[in-house]
Amino acid sequence: MLARKLYGKSSEQLDPNQLQLLLKGLEEPKKTEASEPDETSDSEGEDAAKRKKPKAKNHSRIKGLDTLEIEEQILFPPEYEVNPECYELIGHEITELLDYYPARCVRQIIKRIKIRRKNEPNQAPILATAPTTPLLGGLPSFNLVTDLIIGKYADHLPLYRQQGILQRCGLHIPRDTLNHWTLSSLELLEPVATAIRNEAFSADYLQGDETPLRLLQPGKGKTATSYFWVFNDPTGSLVYHWSPNRAASNLTDTLGLNYKGTFQCDGYSAYVSYQKSSKCTTLGSCMAHIRRKFHQALEAKEKSAALVLKLIGELYQIEEELRKQRAGPALRQATRASKASPILKRIRNYLIHFKTRHFPQSNMGKAISYALGQWAGLDVYLLDGRIELDNNLVENAIRPTKLGQKNWLFLGSERGGELAAIAFTIIENCKRHGRDLRVSVAYAEM
Repeated sequence: MLARKLYGKSSEQLDPNQLQLLLKGLEEPKKTEASEPDETSDSEGEDAAKRKKPKAKNHSRIKGLDTLEIEEQILFPPEYEVNPECYELIGHEITELLDYYPARCVRQIIKRIKIRRKNEPNQAPILATAPTTPLLGGLPSFNLVTDLIIGKYADHLPLYRQQGILQRCGLHIPRDTLNHWTLSSLELLEPVATAIRNEAFSADYLQGDETPLRLLQPGKGKTATSYFWVFNDPTGSLVYHWSPNRAASNLTDTLGLNYKGTFQCDGYSAYVSYQKSSKCTTLGSCMAHIRRKFHQALEAKEKSAALVLKLIGELYQIEEELRKQRAGPALRQATRASKASPILKRIRNYLIHFKTRHFPQSNMGKAISYALGQWAGLDVYLLDGRIELDNNLVENAIRPTKLGQKNWLFLGSERGGELAAIAFTIIENCKRHGRDLRVSVAYAEM
């Protein structure tokens, strides 16, 4: 398991044929009179597992050419340029090229004209208004600080790399100066991030997760562990919140004690503590986290995990078919009640039956205990068609922070963590809603 964690692939996809081999000779628990009737046959599940998703055809290699600015150039043959009177134009042929202009730095000199009335020499002169800048009396323009922010938090370029890019333009700027420009500009975006947070937290269905980030501790020669808390409204916005710890009080500080709705998360105890203190929040469970435990058990040669993974795969097949139909909440709820509910009952009966056959500290024992502990949250998924089967959407929103951390390694300060959360909140929402990053960030700063 350690070798796989360090060097193996992180994907949890399994070949259905491989699962079928593992399931040979593995018997399901016999049904008792108290158990629920099985409405889904094994043959139907095997056929669904064997069906392969067809590969999508890629009809276009390059997209977006129609949106580019066009520059037209006309070329004449050398003979025509020497003696044009001897030739007549009969047509033309077109050669199309895709060109690129690298970034360049420009020193803008803005002359503000000062005037006064001719017949009133004693009146105060009139001066053209100075252009707005992100830093009062500062040198950088909105375009420059916008590129610094997008470069670091969207393209994951540390400031020392951006410093090298500027040097290729013939301009040397100290790294601490670039850092000051970036953080000071992010402070202008704080009201926008606050408005996004208020809008997202007004939704009655949220997904949440947390992820660690290293925080620099000057003078100690090491880094501490801080956290990004990510909240996702599947039909709305994303919110990033930075915290120096992983305590349940962070949920109280962000969501408040009066949040009413469904909060979908994993089995971390802080979420349970928050639910008890808020008393008006319903916790939903994440099937991806449950599946991950059984996948680890299967990797540890626990063959009994194969049947659970097979049944979970059938649940995801139902969700995939609903997405293809673009089903609304009502249809999703009805389909889950008729198809997914019997599968969940089979999984639960299987887990209860085999719980006593595995040591509590074994991989399979831990997976069974975790799944049964999260079972109440799966009922929420059955009763509400808006609830997803897992919270992979919020886990996908965590990926940009991990890509950034691989490049800039750690957060420089606590204030830097708070401002990084502001940057990710605005940038990732722009991506989600299809907004142009440069235009949106520059406009928000203004």
